[in-house]
Amino acid sequence: AVVSTQSTGDKEAVLKQAYQVLKEGGELYFSDMYTDTTQSKDISADPVLWSEGFGGALHWKQIHELAAKVGFSKPYLVSTSPVDVDRPDFVKALGNAKYCSATYRLFKLPVGAPNFAGTCVKYDGSIEGHEDGLVFDHKLTLP
Repeated sequence: AVVSTQSTGDKEAVLKQAYQVLKEGGELYFSDMYTDTTQSKDISADPVLWSEGFGGALHWKQIHELAAKVGFSKPYLVSTSPVDVDRPDFVKALGNAKYCSATYRLFKLPVGAPNFAGTCVKYDGSIEGHEDGLVFDHKLTLP
């Protein structure tokens, strides 16, 4: 499943619903706008900033908190791109905050699944179109 929530006010509700409909072992690609600051209520309530994605941006740590609260695995960052703030009125409202668009992978692990941290995995090349390697996240490609 793939979800983009830039215009969704209740991201936790979106994640909860996605978690409910996914089968155990399922995964969700979650794309959104993130910032390095905590948004003020003025920014979140501004309809122009909201429509441009800035008003609903999460602090980058919030995706980890929301995923854990809902029951997902830790988020794995797949891709990120900086979002420049160029409009003078936006710069005035947003200050020095930095923004990016990011996509994370979240997994619905089976209840009671063991923690396999530090486990070695070998990819066998059996997925069509990915015979030479499978990109897992921004740091790991399974050869």
